Amino acid sequence: MRSAIGRAGAGAMAALAIAAAAPAGAAAADHAAGTDCREQQAFVDGDPAEVEARLPDRYTAMVNPATGRPLVFARGLRCERIALGGRAGALTMANYGVLVESPDGRGCGSGSPAGAVEGDAPPVCN
Repeated sequence: MRSAIGRAGAGAMAALAIAAAAPAGAAAADHAAGTDCREQQAFVDGDPAEVEARLPDRYTAMVNPATGRPLVFARGLRCERIALGGRAGALTMANYGVLVESPDGRGCGSGSPAGAVEGDAPPVCN
């Protein structure tokens, strides 16, 4: 299991956040640039009943082999300045979720539109 989100993943999350706030009809920007960014990430044991209640049936949660509990994650990112499509400002964002086993058994990147890639190799697995 890979756990690093990396700068590319943080940039992609930031781009999505800014693009979502763009006015209708605005031209899509092709990248975002952040400066003075800080990121925190944690992978922790989740509550089995809570995970089971929320995870679709076709998925299987990854488990911590030491505890047998499902793994969940939380990430936070704060950039003092991020620029996208001629707009700039500070950005704070977070995401969370459940780590799942690859549905096809070939790794988290096996369905990548980039074609044949090693399914469990970064930067695909964030």
